[in-house]
Amino acid sequence: AYAQTSSPTNTPSSISGKYKVAGTNPNGSSYSGSVTVTESNGEYLFTWNVAGKTFTGTGTLEGSTLTVNWGESESVIYEVKNGGKLLE
Repeated sequence: AYAQTSSPTNTPSSISGKYKVAGTNPNGSSYSGSVTVTESNGEYLFTWNVAGKTFTGTGTLEGSTLTVNWGESESVIYEVKNGGKLLE
């Protein structure tokens, strides 16, 4: 996930929105799709749409590292970078 920040070391004020996602699963396969991120009481709620399926999770942002628990043994980890663009 990408979010706009004023500098790479600052925590963004908000990363809520809809983003493109792409990554590698623990088994080495790749995925792509979109994720909608909303903030609620300091926690981030995620809804992914990948390969026609919907997945949900909750996450926390520490610095530029966003860690999301989505009910599987492996968490999803994103790095928040400058210049990220929202889909909507």
